[in-house]
Amino acid sequence: MWLVISGLFAVFLALGAGPARAGVPVVTDTTSTAGLRELVAGRSGLPADQLELVALSEVLARPAEALGKGVLRRCATSPTAMSTVKTALARAEAGLREEDDRAALDQLDLAVAELGCLAELADPAVAARIFQLRGVLLGQEDEDAGKAELRTALAFSGELTWGVHEPRLGPELVQAVAEEPRPYVVHVSPPQRSSGPWLDGRPVPAEGLDVRRGLHLVQYATPAGIRSGWLVVGGDVRVVLPMAYREPILAALQDPVAQAPVVDLLAAALPDFKAAYVAHAGGLWLVSEVGDKIEVSELIPPPPPELPDEKGKGKRGKKGRG
Repeated sequence: MWLVISGLFAVFLALGAGPARAGVPVVTDTTSTAGLRELVAGRSGLPADQLELVALSEVLARPAEALGKGVLRRCATSPTAMSTVKTALARAEAGLREEDDRAALDQLDLAVAELGCLAELADPAVAARIFQLRGVLLGQEDEDAGKAELRTALAFSGELTWGVHEPRLGPELVQAVAEEPRPYVVHVSPPQRSSGPWLDGRPVPAEGLDVRRGLHLVQYATPAGIRSGWLVVGGDVRVVLPMAYREPILAALQDPVAQAPVVDLLAAALPDFKAAYVAHAGGLWLVSEVGDKIEVSELIPPPPPELPDEKGKGKRGKKGRG
């Protein structure tokens, strides 16, 4: 079983993003959608039956996702608690004392699986210990595999201690990994959040966290409580949390400086994203992949806001309604 977990990176990268949609999505936050398909068809040149109306509420209900050089593997089983993680770790350490490496690795595999499904914040010291032991055990046969585990251990805690029953190879591997740079950055969208999320037990600031490649634990708040998942980092990553966005959202597309979080939301929450239309407040935008970038094009500018007249009635500009 431990060989499977050691190959997480290759497996995660092969995972699909979910089922394909029937047509090009048209995301809207209005309930008055009569004629919207025809409007978008007229501006896009696409047949109306190739457009799929998607409510913004559906987009915000999507699970967390990763963009960039990373893959987020969310928990697919029931939420777990730190108590079960600690139990597995204790059994692994007992296996080490009895010089039963196989039994120890089986329990450490279980502990990793339990960590990835936590419904509470992880204990960084416990998590570091789990990956530390995996690192020294795997490193006896495969130094690269040992280093991969120790990168995760050091992400949780920069201080690792060693017991008398543990292989002597460990400290040397830790020193080699500790000297490696942290060249990548993990950002989170949206940047303004009420609490969390947490990466390897630490809150992620607005400017992101510098990390090494490999496996990292992502935890975030949802209406159902804390949820966890394993993030495999191979470069710069943006973790998108649709449930953390607060309306109004789509109006930010009018501002090139403020529109990035909305672009992240659409790219992460719409399966197999390549392009999407966005209808909001009378305006229409196209958000699409162009090469390795995502660009926003305004197709129909939203009408100017109504200004109240002296009697409190709305009117547009100084000349009133047109």
